[in-house]
Amino acid sequence: MRSIYEVQVIDGVICITDLDGVKSVTNDIEDIIGLSLDAPIIYCDSNGIWDGVKVENGEFKGFRILAGQFRHEAVAAIKQMT
Repeated sequence: MRSIYEVQVIDGVICITDLDGVKSVTNDIEDIIGLSLDAPIIYCDSNGIWDGVKVENGEFKGFRILAGQFRHEAVAAIKQMT
């Protein structure tokens, strides 16, 4: 059972959008970031809220609360954190 999601890179930030699969992106994030690169990551959950993902050496370390309703705001916020 895996999540269904879309990935885009915008202004150097990996943007993951949850497409409401059986498993949410939030609950599948460790498998998703296993595919990740050295770039900041944000994701939009099934409620439409954008938050950040903490990754160190390719491993999931938690979430960064951005609570953004718009992707461009979340992109700007995560870039300020890195």
